[in-house]
Amino acid sequence: MSERSELTTSKGPTLPETDRARRVLTLRDVEAPFPLADSERDAYLRRVSTLFADDSRCRRGGLGRVLHATNALGEQFAVKLLILPSESDGGRDTGAEENEASLRLAFRREYECQRSLALLRGFPRLYAYGHVDGVPAIVMEWVEGLTLVEARHELAVDDEGRLSPLTVARMGRDLFELIARLSLVGGGLVHRDVSMANVMVRTAHRSLEQQRAEGSFDLCLIDFGSAEPAATERESFTVAHGALRHATVAYAPPEMLSDDVAEVERQRHSSAIDVYAAGSVLCELLGGQAPFPDATRVASPYRHKVERAPDRPVPAHAAASDLAAVLAREGEAAVIVAPLALERELSPHSAELRRALSLADEQIADALMACLAVDQCRRPMPELMRDELDGLADRYGRNVRRTLDGRSLTPCMTGSTWLGISPPLSRWRLLRTAGRAIGLLSMGAVVATTSWLAGAGDPGRTSPVAALLLAPSLLALVARWRDVSGAAGLVRGSVALAAGSVASAALFWTHMGMGDSLSGALAAVLACASATWLPLAVDYACACAPGIAREAKRQLPAPVVESATPTLEETKTRHLP
Repeated sequence: MSERSELTTSKGPTLPETDRARRVLTLRDVEAPFPLADSERDAYLRRVSTLFADDSRCRRGGLGRVLHATNALGEQFAVKLLILPSESDGGRDTGAEENEASLRLAFRREYECQRSLALLRGFPRLYAYGHVDGVPAIVMEWVEGLTLVEARHELAVDDEGRLSPLTVARMGRDLFELIARLSLVGGGLVHRDVSMANVMVRTAHRSLEQQRAEGSFDLCLIDFGSAEPAATERESFTVAHGALRHATVAYAPPEMLSDDVAEVERQRHSSAIDVYAAGSVLCELLGGQAPFPDATRVASPYRHKVERAPDRPVPAHAAASDLAAVLAREGEAAVIVAPLALERELSPHSAELRRALSLADEQIADALMACLAVDQCRRPMPELMRDELDGLADRYGRNVRRTLDGRSLTPCMTGSTWLGISPPLSRWRLLRTAGRAIGLLSMGAVVATTSWLAGAGDPGRTSPVAALLLAPSLLALVARWRDVSGAAGLVRGSVALAAGSVASAALFWTHMGMGDSLSGALAAVLACASATWLPLAVDYACACAPGIAREAKRQLPAPVVESATPTLEETKTRHLP
C-alpha cells in the first residue's frame, strides 16, 4: 500500500536569492511509492511536497513534460507533469488526447509501472506521486547524465556519428541487460519505446570517456509512458481507454505502427518489441543512421518496415576514407590494433588491417540485424542478445588477429541465439529433434528390456532396476537445467551423467545381487548414459554449427605478400608514429 498525505501549503516559502528565477511547485495529495512508518511519513512527504522548479530545464517525455527541481535541502529531482489537452501546443495530438480522464489513468499507470522497477539498477528511483494545481505529477530521480542522442556526439569516431563497433557491442550488452531486467518484476514489463532519447548514460560517478575506456556503461532506461505488462491476457490500456501510448517510429517494430494486424494486442505485450527497438538503436550507433531512415517520411511506416529490408549498418572501419583518423578517435580499438600492426609492420592505412577490422565488425552487425526480423518469433530473447554481444566484444581482438593470420573468425559460442531466430523446420532444429528422439527411444528400450530381464516378473525388483537406470539421466538434465545448448550446460550435464552412472553401477554391484546378470546390468547403465548424452551433445552441436558454418563461408582477406625491397613511400609510412 502506498502512503498518502494531505500536505498543503497556502503560501510558498520565500525563495533564496539564487532561486529567484525558479517557481514553487506545491504537491498536494502526496503519495509515497513504498510503505512508511508513522514516525517517518510526515518528514519524508515534506521533503518532496514543496519543490523549486527550473522551467528552463524542461523536456517533453511521453504523456508529460519533465522539469528539473530541487527542495529546500538542495536535493535534485525530476518532476513529470501530465500534459492535458488544453496544454497541447497547436492542438498536437488533440484527437488522441480528447479524454482527460483516460490521460490521467494512463499517467497513473505509468507511475505504477515505474514503481515496480524503482528498486532495480538501471531505472530512475521514484519518490512520490501527487498533484500540482490539479495536474498529476510524478517526482523521481534526476538522472545526471546524457541521452544516447547527446552521448553519441561525444563518442562518435567519424563525422557521420558512428561509434566504435567495440563500443557498440559493449553498450548493446548493457542495454539488453536492462531489457532483460524488465522480466524480473511480477509477470514482466515491456517498455515499448526504447529509443535514443529514452536511454541515458549516467555520468554522476564515472565520466562518459571513463566508461568507454573501462568497457562498461552505466545505462538508465527512462520514460515508461508506453509501458505495458508482458504477456497479459487482459485488454490493453490503450484499447480500453483510448489514450495514446507513444512509440518512436524510427525504432519501433511494425506491430507497434498499425492496429490492422492479426493478434496485434498479444504481440504488443512481448519483449520482442523492445528487442527490435534496441536493435534499431544500436544499428544507428554502429552505422550512423537508423535501419529505416525514411520511416518517418512515408505514408505507412508499417508497410515500409514490412515490405522493405532494413538497411544494413556500415561500421566506421569499412566506411572510413581515412582509417588512421578513425583509429585515433577510438582508443579501445587502438589498444587492440596497435600491437597487431606493430607485430606485422602494418601501417594505420593498410588495406589488410581495414579488412580484418571490417570482418570482426560484420559479426556485430549480423547479431543486430537478427533483432530486426518482421516475425517476432525470429527475434532473439534479450538475455541471448546480451550474451551474444558480450561474447563478440570479448573475442573482438582475437578475431582481428585470426583474420590477419588468414583463419576463420571464431563465432560467438553462447550456444543459444539460434533457438530464438531459427525457423521451426530448419535443418538444425530437425537434427536436434531427431537426436533427442533417438536418445529417448534408445534409453526407453534399454530400461524396459533390462528391467524385465532383471526383475523376472517381480515388481519388487523391476522398479528399483528401472530407477537406477533412469537416475543418471535425470541427474544430468537437472544439472544442465535451462542451458540446453551452451558449453557450460553440456559440461555440467556430462559430469553429472558420468557421476550418476558410476554411482548407479556401484549400487548394482553391491546391493542388487544381480549374479550372472551383473555384466548385463552394467552394460545397460552404460547404454542409458550414452543414450542420454546424445541429446546433450546434439543440442550443443546444433547451437554452434550454424555460427561455425557462417564464419567458414565468410570471405577472408587475401594475405598481403610483402615485396623483398619496400618502396621509399612504404618505408616512410611504416615508421610513422
